Amino acid sequence: MTGTAERILDAAEALMMTRGYNAFSYHDLAPIVGIKTASIHYHFKTKDDLALAVVKRYVDAIVTLQTQADADATLDAKKKLDLYFAAIRGVAEAEDRICLCGVLGAELNTLGPDVRAAVTAFYRSQEAWIAKVLTRGRRDGELSFSGTAAPLATMAFAAIEGALIIGRATGELKVYDDTVKALRRVLA
Repeated sequence: MTGTAERILDAAEALMMTRGYNAFSYHDLAPIVGIKTASIHYHFKTKDDLALAVVKRYVDAIVTLQTQADADATLDAKKKLDLYFAAIRGVAEAEDRICLCGVLGAELNTLGPDVRAAVTAFYRSQEAWIAKVLTRGRRDGELSFSGTAAPLATMAFAAIEGALIIGRATGELKVYDDTVKALRRVLA
């Protein structure tokens, strides 16, 4: 991918994370990137093409983190979850941003089918990864919880996504930190 395409993706991601998908256009992107709207169309024919590329890049970064954590034999389940929670928190540390797929999830019905599918797949993959870590953690005696891991993983993912939204609305990132602390207590 060219440097221009990467700059377009960076700017589009920032706009989607702060405004949402429906609140920006190529006309908003062009001056940020320093190019004409026609140049954006050259790289990304439609807004859905652009959104899909942004989602794929975002998801790839998170999956890479998860893959690296899974491959690191020195990390137990708690440390893997801590790395994950810290990475998600990093999104909120950037001014006025929340999880890209959290924003897009709220606008799901207005997205094209490919973007919708990518956002839904992101949610499912995050729940599955958390469930896998929880299951291994319980098997290895690091974590303790009742029932199966899947509903707890869904709750954990929903809690951190919701905490990002509430933290943004209140201007208090402490909401996210408190949510993660509560999740740790549930799993202790």
